[in-house]
Amino acid sequence: MATMAASPQTQCPIRSSSQSSIAGAPARCPVSNLAIDPRNNMPVENQEPTAGESSNLPTTRVISSIPRPPDSTYGHQSNKNWEYPSPQQFYNALLRKGWDMPADAMETMVLIHNNLNEDAWKLVMQWESRFHGGDTEATKLELASFSGIHGHLSNKARFYKLGKRFFPSYFTLPDPFDRHDWIVCHPRTGKKARYVIDYYGFTNAQRETKFIMDVRPALDGFDNVRMRVVALLSSIFSNVGVTPTGVSP
Repeated sequence: MATMAASPQTQCPIRSSSQSSIAGAPARCPVSNLAIDPRNNMPVENQEPTAGESSNLPTTRVISSIPRPPDSTYGHQSNKNWEYPSPQQFYNALLRKGWDMPADAMETMVLIHNNLNEDAWKLVMQWESRFHGGDTEATKLELASFSGIHGHLSNKARFYKLGKRFFPSYFTLPDPFDRHDWIVCHPRTGKKARYVIDYYGFTNAQRETKFIMDVRPALDGFDNVRMRVVALLSSIFSNVGVTPTGVSP
């Protein structure tokens, strides 16, 4: 499998044994009939503590480094960047989705969540810098929209899962724990492109949880296919373009 980007966050606050949904919670779409907050394209979560909450969680929201178009489909906002949910909103969202998590772990979880997204954006800009005008043009990039597609493996992740059946010593990662699809936009040209991000977690020999992201253009347009093919050929013939920071085919 091509080299992917390792997140600097190395410690997961929740062990896998606690990452289970509340028993008997009904299966349902977590965003049905909920208003969408245009600052982060997520359902509006209140900032009120839940009954029996073990700690008072912060309600401050962090502004990301990820630009958003002023005329995005999610409405005009005074802030030019996307905003992350507060620890209180994050906790309320997990409870709404049926996940039983300790409240005192929320600040660490939000920090990991935010940093993973920041790292993913840097990797998107690496792709765009290499294939579309260099660093100057990449810094103008905007994230027009995004969606979390948890539970739906990408084609590449399915291929990796199949490879584990026949070559388990080579394909060693578990299935990705999450997937995002991001639509990025070049303001100068108005051109948009979709990126697929698979998030992997694994435990190393020191029993620390590590995170890896596989960030690449989706294979749904000629230019995206060209980028992937060039990156793949570079990795095969000269090992150029596949680096620990993640421009991988």
